[in-house]
Amino acid sequence: MTIHSWAGIGLGTDSSDILCARVNKNKQVKLRWESVEILVIDEISMVSADLFDVLNAIGQSVRNPYLPFGGIQVVLCGDFFQVCFILLSMLFNS
Repeated sequence: MTIHSWAGIGLGTDSSDILCARVNKNKQVKLRWESVEILVIDEISMVSADLFDVLNAIGQSVRNPYLPFGGIQVVLCGDFFQVCFILLSMLFNS
């Protein structure tokens, strides 16, 4: 399952306020956020900083506004050496 699908954010292109409202309105997705203890994100080099910020905002909106990701333990996996190559290719291809 992709992080976009699990989080209930579709393409994730809307503002974090809109995406938080969307998640809070969807009972199934909101329950997913409320019940998760550990979120494992693989291929972290493909996750943008903006998406990471959105996930943090949703976690805080659904669970606990005072803790990062609402208190969800986040485990990041992947080839961290790819991050700079992904960023460079995005810069030169845009």
